[in-house]
Amino acid sequence: MRFEIEPYEGATPIRFGMSEADVVRILGEPEHIGTNFRGSRHFVYGPITIGFAKEEGQVVHVAFSPGFEVVFRGLDVFEPGAFEQICKLDGKPMDHFGTISLLEFGINFFGFHGEEEGKVVSVFTRKELATYDSRDMEPFRIV
Repeated sequence: MRFEIEPYEGATPIRFGMSEADVVRILGEPEHIGTNFRGSRHFVYGPITIGFAKEEGQVVHVAFSPGFEVVFRGLDVFEPGAFEQICKLDGKPMDHFGTISLLEFGINFFGFHGEEEGKVVSVFTRKELATYDSRDMEPFRIV
């Protein structure tokens, strides 16, 4: 299955604001349903995790590990060199405790630089962006 990242909209066919029932209609029953430390539910479909807002029960983030085609502006995000190209498109990538946040696009990359293992790309809503504390971020330089 192919997912297309749309900044602050989701990763089609999964869009922010969808209900749990909407997600199940598209992807089927999840392999696992969990709850995070804030009490928000998430569905796991192998290399995809879909997070729901606690109060509204609507999709607020989608995270991908390698295993599906995940595309942003024609680039497969897990292909070599795509991370650097997408960071350049954003223009101001920020390091947030080891996660590279592209605030222009609402995309986070983990495990794409340095020695980290386990690559993860996640997309988030503008509401989630508002919870970020810019004092915890510093500019990320592509080497």
